[in-house]
Amino acid sequence: MVKKLNNMRYLITGASGFIGRNLVKQLLSTNDDFELLLVQRDLPVFKDKRVTVKLLDLNEDIISNFKDENFDYIIHLAQSPHFRDFPDYAIDIFNVNTRSVVELANLGISKGIKGFLYASTGSVYDMNGGILNESSPTNASSFYAATKIASETLLVPYSNYFSVDILRIFNPYGPNQKGMLLPGLIERIRNEEAINLNSGKGMVFKPIFISDLVELIIRFLGIEKKKEYNIYNLGGSEITDIGEISEEIATLLGKELRKNVVIDAPVVKLVADSQKLYSKVNYFPVVNWRDGIKNCCYEE
Repeated sequence: MVKKLNNMRYLITGASGFIGRNLVKQLLSTNDDFELLLVQRDLPVFKDKRVTVKLLDLNEDIISNFKDENFDYIIHLAQSPHFRDFPDYAIDIFNVNTRSVVELANLGISKGIKGFLYASTGSVYDMNGGILNESSPTNASSFYAATKIASETLLVPYSNYFSVDILRIFNPYGPNQKGMLLPGLIERIRNEEAINLNSGKGMVFKPIFISDLVELIIRFLGIEKKKEYNIYNLGGSEITDIGEISEEIATLLGKELRKNVVIDAPVVKLVADSQKLYSKVNYFPVVNWRDGIKNCCYEE
């Protein structure tokens, strides 16, 4: 049973993003007595007496914008919409992914918050082909990954003031997701474009459906927090690969799968061990990837 999140005010950044809007929607489906202070670039979509929205670009000064606001817990989900556009948008990526983390953490100290939850990424790992647990080596293989690693490190000393928890999120997907791996794959197959597959697989990974991801986060919020620093992988429970998923998508859409198989090319492996988080919150993902992909292919 998920503990009620009563008598808390949560500041949530990135509330209009894919994970953020699904998290807020699920939180508001409960009758818990909490408040949400949503920070987002886009116009609000949630109308609920428990919700206050602040339109803010995290490139702007954060501390002055929140001097009159109080809250108990920070959930930092925001990431730069230009996270792939290095070096042209390096400053935007850094400001949203790293500078904002320090400003929010300092703000948290002044507000006496209980905890800070930071959404990092599985991309921080050195993808050496093995199963990745929280102690696996990291590697700043991209500017985006470098900003996430920097933020994780910068948050360590703040655990002297409040709980700091890092969620390294691996390949989330679900209906109405835009601009990411799996919706892009569905669109290419729908348009009968060729799919590049190294050694017939492309990438081996464990995608996680959005409802499972949100459930894990909400359960985590209900756990008693201590002034300590923790890292958790947040990924799916089933190993699959782009080749296998592509076959399933083509079948669901009634399309011929056009493959560009690159023989003897290395297969990328981004396989997370998320058992630490599953055990912490007593929840195991329930949506298998075939059902999840079906929901994405048939979304309205």
